[in-house]
Amino acid sequence: MSEALSSLAYVYYVERNFQSAVNTVIKAIHEHIKIGNIVGINESKKLLIVAMYKLGKQDCAQKLLNSMTSDPTGMSENYDQYYI
Repeated sequence: MSEALSSLAYVYYVERNFQSAVNTVIKAIHEHIKIGNIVGINESKKLLIVAMYKLGKQDCAQKLLNSMTSDPTGMSENYDQYYI
């Protein structure tokens, strides 16, 4: 499920539907966390960062980018806090 959601989020991003990309990639990240897919978490987080940036939410994107350094596994993040 996590990979399918990540792929769908990427399709939304390519189609420039950034809000749908954000909504979907957050769901994907939660699914990646459930199964402990660290690579999936980090790759999805990258997509979330660029989609947030494209939506003009640079502060949220910067917080996410900073969290990639402080929490490299991504397991302790609460991604809903970045979705406004």
